[in-house]
Amino acid sequence: MAEINAEFAAAVAVEPYRVMIRPARVSSWVNLRWIPSATGMVIAEYKANDKLTVLMEMKNYLMVQDPVTGSVGYIEKRFAVR
Repeated sequence: MAEINAEFAAAVAVEPYRVMIRPARVSSWVNLRWIPSATGMVIAEYKANDKLTVLMEMKNYLMVQDPVTGSVGYIEKRFAVR
């Protein structure tokens, strides 16, 4: 729980902007999670070059929205590029 609280404590609302997904391996994917934690429930998966809209920045996570489905969740910052 401390991990999640630390992420929310560092949350900063931003003017929405688009990012492209960059998994660690090209053949891999990035999980969209319900909470900003590696143990959070996965609600969607995105492959390389998929685009998401950033709504909020945190220490290690981004709160994003899928422009196609409207789904909102969290991805690790390291897997997104502007």
